[in-house]
Formats: sequence, C-alpha cells, structure tokens
Amino acid sequence: MVRSVRIKKDHLCIAAVILFLVFGLLAAFTSNSTGAVVKTCHTNANGNWDFCSAECKCGLYQGDCDSNLDCDIGLKCVDNFGPVVGLDGWTDVCADYETYLAYKESVVEESKVIAL
Repeated sequence: MVRSVRIKKDHLCIAAVILFLVFGLLAAFTSNSTGAVVKTCHTNANGNWDFCSAECKCGLYQGDCDSNLDCDIGLKCVDNFGPVVGLDGWTDVCADYETYLAYKESVVEESKVIAL
C-alpha cells in the first residue's frame, strides 16, 4: 500500500530557511593549511583585484594585495608574483618573508642580466 504524505507549505518554508542558514554559515567558513576552520570574508576568487584588503587580509600565496597591510601577519605583498603561484602576471601576492627576499633578489639579478 502506497501512502501519500502531505506536507504543509509552512513546514517547507521552515525547512528551507534552516537549510539556507546551515549552508550559508558553512559557506562563510573555510579551513586553512593546518586544517583549522576559520571565518573568511573573501567574497570573490583569489587573484581578483579586490580579494585582499586591510579589513580582509590575505593568507599565504593569496592576492591581489596592494600593500603589506593587506597580508596576514608575517607576510609581505610581493609585486607581480602571481605567475609563480598560478595567478595572472600582474597579481601581487602575499608571501612569507624568505620567499619575498628570494624573489626580490632574483628580479634584481634578472634585471642585471638584461642590462648587459
């Protein structure tokens, strides 16, 4: 015997609101490299011109940053570092200090070779 179940519209609305809230909250959180869940304020893709800001700092190898103030503590905003991490060439990316120094040194060395 097949039994039909009628669900009231009010119950469907309540269920929809609950699902929206649960998935909306889940979407507002992401996990970092250590697996810890952290809240994110980024609303667009990594590499977009407005992805990083002083209010919504970028983590390691994220961009596009405009200054060191757009990066998490201990990271530097490296000009045109995007291609190194798979982003567009014009993208400035937050990187650790050692990577920052090595990249800046390689850019200086490359410019010396081009000048010869």
